[in-house]
Amino acid sequence: MPDYSNGLKIKSSVGYNLEWNRYLDVSTFYAEPEDDRYLQQEWSASFIGQYCAGEALRFVLAQDLFVNRLSSSIPECPFPTRLSSITSLNAQFRSDRLTVTACLTATAITESVETGEAAPSRFRLSPNVSASWRIAGQFRLRASYKDGFRVPTFNDLYYQRVGNVGLVPEIARQTGLGATWSGTAGRASLSFTADGYWNSVKNKIVAVPTMFVWHMRNLGRVRMLGADVSANAFIPVNDRWTFRLNAGWSWLSAVDLSDPSAKNYGHQIQYTPKHSGNVLASLETPWVNFSYTLVCSGRRWYLPQNVDANSLAPYFDHSISLNRDFRIRRTCLNASFEALNLGNVNYEVIHSYPMPGRNYRLTITISI
Repeated sequence: MPDYSNGLKIKSSVGYNLEWNRYLDVSTFYAEPEDDRYLQQEWSASFIGQYCAGEALRFVLAQDLFVNRLSSSIPECPFPTRLSSITSLNAQFRSDRLTVTACLTATAITESVETGEAAPSRFRLSPNVSASWRIAGQFRLRASYKDGFRVPTFNDLYYQRVGNVGLVPEIARQTGLGATWSGTAGRASLSFTADGYWNSVKNKIVAVPTMFVWHMRNLGRVRMLGADVSANAFIPVNDRWTFRLNAGWSWLSAVDLSDPSAKNYGHQIQYTPKHSGNVLASLETPWVNFSYTLVCSGRRWYLPQNVDANSLAPYFDHSISLNRDFRIRRTCLNASFEALNLGNVNYEVIHSYPMPGRNYRLTITISI
């Protein structure tokens, strides 16, 4: 990004991405094998311009253009082409204690198809604003408001068995409050964060598993209340040993308010636990690195109604791993051994698909 005497910086880029997928299902129940093939192409161009009006004030203008095209072997494929324009204007004020960032994003999308009827053009202005205030030392309070706009992807719309051509864009509004602190205690570096947020989501796009595959759908209105807490520690035991600890907990109430007359009105949406958490502890030594991982999830429901018959039990997954890097001349080699699901519990993340019990994995990675 070149510098200019008037404080202007400019950067531009172009890109191309190609993705090919194949779904093959061979069974004696089919007269012919199910053989679906998908080819997606994306051309992109980006421009970013930044102007600094002194040390405290900065403006950024970003323009992204995308052309996406999907072709497939399935007869129902409409061979869509999507042109997307995303324009974002950002302004930031920053002082020793206060940082305020405001952003206005304009999203414009048009589509065309070779067969059938194309989706209507879409345009939305999305404002976002956030502020962070340093109270004392490294203790900060922060607040934010975000307007989100998500248009269904080609995968969401057109992939057979999974896609749903009837999907409409998702609109979300989020308000958040939080606090952060970082500091030291002896040789240890510590940090803590706590955030609470409120979301109102219209036409929320969710993936719901059916008998064998996931299927995309819209939920008319979802209200989400949540809280996230995290703690991190970096502790040099001595000059050669280091201990790291990362822990987090989340609480989320995400209820479906689409239809007041429905039996699931006010119920938690499918496969969304109210409580979840994780812990990662690692010890780095000159000989080998050791880590312990805990992932836990509270009760969930695999159908819209939150009744006992539709619930999935909470689970805890413990794992440990050992890894070491080796260097042989110019070649880097990493050897890792993992013991997964130490509790040997066949818990269900998805209903009727129990996870494997205790299992082991050896991985060797070679970088030349």
